[in-house]
Amino acid sequence: MEIDRVELSDFRNYRRLSLTPSPQLNILAGLNAQGKTNLLEGLGVLLVGRSFRGAKAVEMLAWGAPTAYVTGDIRRGETVRAIRRSIAQREDGRWGVGGEGCAWTRAIGFGWPDLAILTEGPQARRNFVDGFAGKLYAAHLSGLSRYRQIVARRNHLLQSGLSERALRNALAPWNEQLARVGLELVGRRRQAVSAIESEARDLYPTLAGAGAVRLRYAETAGTGEGMTEFLNALDARFGEEARRGQSLVGPHRDDLAFDLAGRDLAGFASRGQQRTAILAFKLAELDLRVRERLPGAAPLCVNDVLRWPGMLGTETLPVEELRAACAELVSRVLEEFSSSRAREGEKLRAMLIERAAAMEQRVAEVAPRMPEVLAAFREKLATRLKDAIAASDDERVRQEVVLFANRIDVDEELTRLGTHISELKRILQQGGVVGKRLDFLMQELNREANTLGSKSVDIVVTQASMGLKLLIEQMREQVQNIE
Repeated sequence: MEIDRVELSDFRNYRRLSLTPSPQLNILAGLNAQGKTNLLEGLGVLLVGRSFRGAKAVEMLAWGAPTAYVTGDIRRGETVRAIRRSIAQREDGRWGVGGEGCAWTRAIGFGWPDLAILTEGPQARRNFVDGFAGKLYAAHLSGLSRYRQIVARRNHLLQSGLSERALRNALAPWNEQLARVGLELVGRRRQAVSAIESEARDLYPTLAGAGAVRLRYAETAGTGEGMTEFLNALDARFGEEARRGQSLVGPHRDDLAFDLAGRDLAGFASRGQQRTAILAFKLAELDLRVRERLPGAAPLCVNDVLRWPGMLGTETLPVEELRAACAELVSRVLEEFSSSRAREGEKLRAMLIERAAAMEQRVAEVAPRMPEVLAAFREKLATRLKDAIAASDDERVRQEVVLFANRIDVDEELTRLGTHISELKRILQQGGVVGKRLDFLMQELNREANTLGSKSVDIVVTQASMGLKLLIEQMREQVQNIE
């Protein structure tokens, strides 16, 4: 199968796009947020009628557009089929993808989100096996929906606050339904797991070079394969279910176990091994779906994949030519890296100089306040003495004022702050490798600002100290990015 042409209209960020892919390998390259993934999503909608991202239909519309269209020509041998998909609002108000597809078109998406099967919780793995089982067995998805309704009803009863006897009686009919529908669900899941595991087991060694990958279905402990065992497991967990208010037994608690050479794939395998294993399972899924529609088709093998147009090439470049090209690319990367660092450094220097000027302004606000603080203290002390002994003792007042002035004297702190700020500006203008020196200055500035605050008896001085510490902390965070 080949895509001769694809056109997007009001799809995601594309108002209009017309693309004629190469019959061989196609690579999409571009900056972030330019629409590479959106184009791949559009191809998926064209071929299978849905988003591989799991997006809703309305989310695929361009902003403000009432309708979106995806059209294209698909070729298989000498047969060319035109496909037209539309994304529009239906009469019932819901949005959907319309248009007639093609029975022999196939698409399989593979990217980093596929690792969620391994890295996320059991629900992601249950979704994986249910999605595949739903393609193999027409009754699976409707059975899954019915099972979820039964679980929801049981959970409602478990949370109702009924007495133990009343709760057991209320749960009895739902337990039988849970066991019956659940066992059917598990049976189809097991068959799906067995089918896809058999295919992937053969594919993985060819993809990876060596290794044995396995997939096992891990069901809830004690449910067994018959109604009696399932009902006994429900009865054994009744107390815990009643206490927690939720159903704890059944296929909604089951999981899949991925093994590589007998060890857990998620916990012990490298990222490369994980990606290769998931790719093997995705290819196995595609192979099974093809043979379901075309029973006479030969099994998919990696040699077939490698023979697809564009997967492998025989053309090679001389070593000297490759070396020269690599050297040029490395030089350009290093040049751009240096330029980027220089631009970042200039922005950091401007920011630090701006903060230094703000600190100087804060320091300048403190010095004029000290005579006013002393005068206010002298007046308050004289008033208190007069009220206490009905007389004013000027000598005593002078002694107290001197002691108070010594205690709140911040001349040294202001001088050191000014010196440190001047040194900060000098270092920034000088440039070079100054990260450690600036970090030391931040420590000294913070120490003086703390001392200024501890000696303060005036709201203006306190506010100045707090403002200085805020500015210093902002500068300290940026200094960590400077060598």
